Amino acid sequence: MSENSSSIEKTVVLELTNVKKTIRKKEIIKGISLSLYEGEVFGFLGPNGAGKTTTLRMIVGLIRMTEGEIKIGGYSVKKDFVKAMESVGCIIENPEMYDYLSGWENLKVLASMEKGITKERIKEMVSLVGLEKRIDDKVYTYSLGMKQRLGIAQALMKRPKLLILDEPTNGLDPAGISEFRKLIRSLAENENLGVLVSSHILAEMEVMTDRVAIIRQGSIVKVTSVENIVREKGITYVVSDVEKAKAVIEENFKGQVHIKGSDQLVAIINEKDVPDINQKLFAEGVLIQYVSKNQKSLEDLFLELTAGDEIV
Repeated sequence: MSENSSSIEKTVVLELTNVKKTIRKKEIIKGISLSLYEGEVFGFLGPNGAGKTTTLRMIVGLIRMTEGEIKIGGYSVKKDFVKAMESVGCIIENPEMYDYLSGWENLKVLASMEKGITKERIKEMVSLVGLEKRIDDKVYTYSLGMKQRLGIAQALMKRPKLLILDEPTNGLDPAGISEFRKLIRSLAENENLGVLVSSHILAEMEVMTDRVAIIRQGSIVKVTSVENIVREKGITYVVSDVEKAKAVIEENFKGQVHIKGSDQLVAIINEKDVPDINQKLFAEGVLIQYVSKNQKSLEDLFLELTAGDEIV
């Protein structure tokens, strides 16, 4: 999803406006603003103590914000809490369920606490998360991945507009993580669901999410699309004259060039220009010893913005 196109055309399912939280006269959350759209998987990342968990708790009403506004499905968490929460499904780490009951019985228990959840709706959710063959088995026989699927079925039965997942892949093996990622992508795309995912597994977030917000010391330091991160490519050159090479690239190809050593520079350029750049450098008498392509990752961006702090 493009940050500037697809998201604009879609409905906002979660909106935070200048949200602040002060505890014992210390400002923990410092005016966070962001929007999440239907059909979007949105990643929420932050180092230890950055305020990520505090923000999630404010979104679902577990703690009150000091200032600002949070809207879910168009309803204010502060002014119309019940309506806002009707639009939210939430799983915090491992989903809570009764191990001695079957998967089906667990879903029936939850359905009895909500209005309008029919037997047909339960069957629909079981099929959606792929648990048809095991839904009548006791939950204690389920793998962690199956429990996560059952938790998602529980969260989606009331037809929320927003699904919040806090560290959803904790404890899953690589196959389970892959299956879970595919399920979340399918839910967003086919059910038009907005999904907010917090996780410390940066490589997984890069392939699962459409956009990410990075929070540090109570402030959002970056909101960007994963597509934009991947698009930011750098070309490393080892040349005979870095100063001259820098001048040639900047003057003729509008690139940003950073000198990294006596014979090395990194150029942020359009990859298609590389053959023309090489030819121009040669014509200007600059010898090229080595050229390689770099690709910025979500982890690179995270470490750049958080100064290498611990990830949670």
